[in-house]
Amino acid sequence: MKTEYLCTEYWQWLQMNPAKARIHRHQQDETARQLARAGCTEKALVASGEAFEIAQAIMLSLHQHDTDMLETKQDMVAFVTLASGLAKKLALVNTHFKAAKSLKVAREQLRVLAPLFACHFDILMLMRQLEMSLNEGEAYYERQTFSQRELH
Repeated sequence: MKTEYLCTEYWQWLQMNPAKARIHRHQQDETARQLARAGCTEKALVASGEAFEIAQAIMLSLHQHDTDMLETKQDMVAFVTLASGLAKKLALVNTHFKAAKSLKVAREQLRVLAPLFACHFDILMLMRQLEMSLNEGEAYYERQTFSQRELH
């Protein structure tokens, strides 16, 4: 998988070690928050991108049958939350197109994973709710993109 913020080797390691990846995801998200509070917008954006891609790697490792369903739900919520946080930071630096794209990538990722959970109605319902939330955010940032184009 092509990544923008993480190197390929690290991405693969994250997929092979989802429990450790969850710790890295949390640490990177916390780093992004601290940087944002300190006013380091660009560094916070990179840290948010890394946290989002870590969450993506975890999502792609969810096909393991020994994964706890509660943990799976938490990973999905974290994935969407990090996608939304990344989109917000991208919008703050006036890259609304990238903000919309990050939410679209997350939405498409959920759709691709849905068949893996065909026997878990509660997870499918959660995925649907998350997908709707991502769709609303994506539409919002797309409208912002169109507004910027009209101004120029």
